[in-house]
Amino acid sequence: ALSTNLLILDETLENLSSQGVADFIEMFKVNFQNISLFVISQRKNEFEEFFENQIHLILDSEGFTKIYE
Repeated sequence: ALSTNLLILDETLENLSSQGVADFIEMFKVNFQNISLFVISQRKNEFEEFFENQIHLILDSEGFTKIYE
């Protein structure tokens, strides 16, 4: 059994269709209600409706990652 309060998915959902993403998020909400979920993805438009908080990162002109505001 899984016992954690934090789950990080780094591009794990990248190969899912838009419907697959929606199905996963629904399954997650039903089965893991007290876990914080962090999804790392390049598919911002497909994930943003499912999360209250988002952090967007970009590369600056010198090649460093920074938070995009």
